[in-house]
Amino acid sequence: MKISGCLIIFISLSLLAFASGCALFEKIPTSRASTTDAVQAATPEQLEMDQERRLRREQQLQRALNEANLIRGMSTQEVRAAWGEPREVETAGDPRLGNEKWTYYNGLSSRWSISSTRIVYFEAGRVVGWRSQ
Repeated sequence: MKISGCLIIFISLSLLAFASGCALFEKIPTSRASTTDAVQAATPEQLEMDQERRLRREQQLQRALNEANLIRGMSTQEVRAAWGEPREVETAGDPRLGNEKWTYYNGLSSRWSISSTRIVYFEAGRVVGWRSQ
């Protein structure tokens, strides 16, 4: 069975993301008290900076959607809104982890060399990269 280099890289990156994600899960608060403590510990300046960051992100996302562009961190729903349904979806590892590769084909058949292929990579259900061929 022949496996392309891109698929091997995709699977390797997905496994690496999963492995590093497991360490992050240990830091997630497990009780309401610890979550409340974290929110109360934030200063008004930090809360304002977070709000400004969210507003910039929302503006950036809206601009990308209006122009049918992608940005890192987009969800699968946002990518569908920007580019539509993918022609192919490949999943790496456990489907619940959201590590996927979506492929879009545009134009005529590649046999006539008048087509383009766009590939989007997701980790944990968020865009981590994309490329055109």
